[in-house]
Amino acid sequence: MRIRTKLFILLMVAALLPGTLIALFHRSAMLQLGHGLAGGVRKAQTGSATDLLRRTVFDYGTIIRRDRAALETAVRFQAREVERLLASPPPADARVFLNDDYADGGRPPADVRRSEQHFRTDDAGARVPIDVSYAEQVYFVVDGLSPRALADDMARLSSMPEVYAFARRSLGDLAYWQYTSLEAGFHTSYPGHGGYPADYDPRTREWYVRARDHGDLTWLVMPEVSSRTVTQTVAMPVRGPDGRFAGVTAIDVPFGSLFHALRLPAAWAAQAETMLAVLDGAGGEDGRAQVLVHRDYERQGRNWQTPLELLYLESDQPARLQDMLRTSRESGAAVARMDYRGVDSLWACGPAIPGRPFPVVVVPHDLIVAEAAQAEGVALARTDRALWGAGLLLAGVGVLAGAIALIASRAISGPIRQLAGAAEKLAEGDYDASVAIGTGDELQELGEVFNSMGPRLRDYSKVKHSLELAMQIQQNLLPRQAPQVEGFEVYGQTRYCDETGGDYFDFIDLAPMGLKALGLVVGDVSGHGIPAALLMASARSVFRVHAGSSPREPAAAIRALNRSLVHDTMAESFMTLFYALVDIPERTLHWTTAGHDPAILIRRAGGRTEQLGSPALPAGLFEEADYTSSGPVRMESGDVMIIGTDGIWEARDPEDNLYGHERLHATLAACREASAEGIFEAIMESVTEFSAGRPAEDDITLVVLKAL
Repeated sequence: MRIRTKLFILLMVAALLPGTLIALFHRSAMLQLGHGLAGGVRKAQTGSATDLLRRTVFDYGTIIRRDRAALETAVRFQAREVERLLASPPPADARVFLNDDYADGGRPPADVRRSEQHFRTDDAGARVPIDVSYAEQVYFVVDGLSPRALADDMARLSSMPEVYAFARRSLGDLAYWQYTSLEAGFHTSYPGHGGYPADYDPRTREWYVRARDHGDLTWLVMPEVSSRTVTQTVAMPVRGPDGRFAGVTAIDVPFGSLFHALRLPAAWAAQAETMLAVLDGAGGEDGRAQVLVHRDYERQGRNWQTPLELLYLESDQPARLQDMLRTSRESGAAVARMDYRGVDSLWACGPAIPGRPFPVVVVPHDLIVAEAAQAEGVALARTDRALWGAGLLLAGVGVLAGAIALIASRAISGPIRQLAGAAEKLAEGDYDASVAIGTGDELQELGEVFNSMGPRLRDYSKVKHSLELAMQIQQNLLPRQAPQVEGFEVYGQTRYCDETGGDYFDFIDLAPMGLKALGLVVGDVSGHGIPAALLMASARSVFRVHAGSSPREPAAAIRALNRSLVHDTMAESFMTLFYALVDIPERTLHWTTAGHDPAILIRRAGGRTEQLGSPALPAGLFEEADYTSSGPVRMESGDVMIIGTDGIWEARDPEDNLYGHERLHATLAACREASAEGIFEAIMESVTEFSAGRPAEDDITLVVLKAL
């Protein structure tokens, strides 16, 4: 076989076969990577969603209990005022606006206007605004009775709009309608509005009957007569001057306001199911949960005369549902994955306290992992496009290789074989592999370029290995876990923006030095990367030695560190430092700083914040710099102190806005009741959400100390 033919075949095989195998291997690897990453993202997103839902329903359960208490207080206030007015003489100048006054052609109050809160559901299901008066109430007299015969009691209740308005100001959107019905046969409602049917008799309604028979405050869910919507109602009986039952006063709560403080991610909101439920009966181990609030109830509200059919929480996996309810009773919140109406979903259940409503949120699982599925599809599509491009490229390479083989086989075959052999050695890790090509053309240039690749790859491999080793060493220098301290919770962590960095924190046990105390250190070395990491490691060693030799004087350790840095480092190298000495028996803090931002101390009593700092230069600038200790400050139970680095408050969002100290203070105030680790995670989550995907430009270190 001729050499040209052999070279043609050789070049075709050498050019096409490896490329094809690489392309196929690349596709297989990309598919595995895509599936693996998607699976990891799904798992991470499910875990994040679980934590978010657990916190959401737990917090919202607290809000529900608060709102419920506020509503019960308001209804009791209304009942007391109604009883007071019934025992008073009727005023001579009472203003009375009947249901017909609000109808077309009537004489409504002067302030009647379209409500932004009150709507009527018409027969077609549309929401139509209702005309209301916030200055007056409406009176409705049961059919067959004369308003004149009821005039005295109606006049006695003429000042109730002031009572309703006062209660409404404290309730906000929780109050939909406020009303009172008397056994005498008339009904008042605020804000004033029309729309009562002629055959309406409030004394036959479930809220009236249950409050009358129960004799005390009662809750129920029912269709509302004037707006044709379903509301949650809290009702309270009232008694006349003779102590006998006189009627019922109540407040309707719209479903929408029950979830006004429930915040779910925008991507979930449209398909997530939000409900309020209550354990049926005594709430035993296998008790059922009755649904008080559900969007399906809205359709039932169009016929106010039909009793509402309440649903129960149900799933195709009843044992798992019972486990979730049991866990929520024991720990305050629970999350479980199970079907909801045939759809694989993530359920979150708030504190299921027997007899008290608790929130339930159901989110389709596919919605939670939609981002991972989309990313997987994009990765696979790009892999297929890249494979087609590689095929076209390989075809072109084959044509070119064949042409070169036919034209200049003798001049090319030798150097190519030489390059192929050297390339194989280089691929196996022989960085000294080289070629000697003297053709005086591009092949010679290629050989020279090839000869330079080995040393460059060797240097790159060394640098990469050094970075990996430096990262491992630096991470090993930081505490692996928080110490167990009597009377305190401690937690700290550093998150670097590069493989290595200059942030530093440490927990120093001073018990071996005869002092029942703990040292908390947070430092920030100027710069990033290997130089900062080396300076941090050196500073750590020096500081630990001097902290142990002067355990009762925090400033002495920083003075010694400053002298060491001035003598042993370059002029432009320095670091800021905050050192706090925690006296465990006395529960007090002494501290000193070297140019570091103050620590933040928030008091449990009143939420007042204090800044623990002192004016001083960073360590490593001037040998004569002086450092003094401050304190003591006593920490009471529930007080929290945090020490951080500027990577927190100098974090930026995509619009280049700073996170700032005010946002940090607000975040700390919001999460101060959590554990030390929980406070750390809440602040980190707040910074991450604020950054909105923008890469960190500085290391972040945070140490949290909480008094128990």
